[in-house]
Amino acid sequence: MVAAAAMTMIFCASFSSGRKASPLKHPVSLTVNAALVKAAPSGFTPSVLKDNTHYYWYLASDAYDGWYTIAQETSRLETIYGVYVDGNPGNGGYLLATAYGLYGTPHMIWPSYFLYGH
Repeated sequence: MVAAAAMTMIFCASFSSGRKASPLKHPVSLTVNAALVKAAPSGFTPSVLKDNTHYYWYLASDAYDGWYTIAQETSRLETIYGVYVDGNPGNGGYLLATAYGLYGTPHMIWPSYFLYGH
């Protein structure tokens, strides 16, 4: 058993380049989803989200709503529901839609963005 473990370690070590791993290029993007799961502070807008990024939007009922940017979906929801829409759940906001980077249900990833009506 010890010999098998030693062989495995030698085999795996043979693929190492000996260099240290380089740091992530965008470490901020890894923390965005965790921050969005928590209650967002007033005026929360992640800096890594861009105006031209399109997402697959799902209504609170989990019905597919379309492929839009955050600004487009905000405008659509304000027109449909007649309420102010933003990404802040505070002040009695209720969930209207969630944005995902991947199409389909069940959702295998956390939402990238939430939109709330006030």
